[in-house]
Amino acid sequence: EAASNQRPVVQQTATGGVYLGMWQQISLLRPVSVNQRNHASIRKSFRTVVAGLVKSTVKVFAGNRKVALGVVVDQDGYILTKASQIPGQVECQFSDGKRVTAKVVNIQTRHDLALLKVDRQGLTAIEWNRDEKVPVGSWLAVPSHLEEPLAIGVLSLETPLEIKGGVLGVLLEERNDGVGIARVMPDGGGQRAGLLRGDVVVKVNGQEMKNLAMVVDTVRQHLPGEQVKLEIRRGEETLSMKATLGRIGDLNPARQAVPQDKLGGPLSKRRSGFPTVLQHDTVLDPDECGGALVDLNGKAVGINIARAGRVSTYALPSSLVVPLMVDDPLPPP
Repeated sequence: EAASNQRPVVQQTATGGVYLGMWQQISLLRPVSVNQRNHASIRKSFRTVVAGLVKSTVKVFAGNRKVALGVVVDQDGYILTKASQIPGQVECQFSDGKRVTAKVVNIQTRHDLALLKVDRQGLTAIEWNRDEKVPVGSWLAVPSHLEEPLAIGVLSLETPLEIKGGVLGVLLEERNDGVGIARVMPDGGGQRAGLLRGDVVVKVNGQEMKNLAMVVDTVRQHLPGEQVKLEIRRGEETLSMKATLGRIGDLNPARQAVPQDKLGGPLSKRRSGFPTVLQHDTVLDPDECGGALVDLNGKAVGINIARAGRVSTYALPSSLVVPLMVDDPLPPP
């Protein structure tokens, strides 16, 4: 018993590899304690919060595999979910157990949202929290098809975050002859593309770069894994090359030391490039994103859009989602 109270450690081998201490490995397999908030007995106290939301929540399936949750946003069969989790043809399973084929009718790539349409009328649409600001530390819940929520947590930050997109993996500097590359980070997209210290960035995707901020803003409009076309001046030469962008966290050795997806479960593949998100500490798997995040009044404060870290999940706030549906009206059935 005394040994189980020892602080878990991450140890490093002589070759630089890392492995989890024995007790940390055991703790990952240990069932949730009755004193921890995601234990069933704790989640039961939130039953009244999610009682009316079971019918507004769907499970999205690709074949026999659940890929996401979804939230009903219109009684005539319109459902929002996480776009990058949708591999192709999908079905939506409702709380009564019935599955209905769903058609993708709209995708908002920047927000990673997909609008699905099912041939089913009289659905119960989610009710949005449109007005009240959610203070930091507020309790939040994720509805499911169960009587109690799938998970509960609290809002981690006071104001919404902007989650930047892809990075080249270089340090830039303003120079008399343009935007220069002061350093090329190892294992970044810039190094793999062949960028060198001293290169000058002339154009990105055919657009002339006037200053350092313009280079950064242009690149970060793209997601990790996407390619950008670069025009580079190197001495007297002008070179064209393509670079595949990476994530900023991948360039930080301290964050690479412990594989995040092995400590708290897998992370969402698309977890960056969002214009604004709410960060909360509700623990969800990637295939549990796409559904609603609700306050203690049972109103949706956002849509869970990414498992971003061991104890952090991102949600698109209702202040962003609701105008999207107003500015880009739902297509007719």
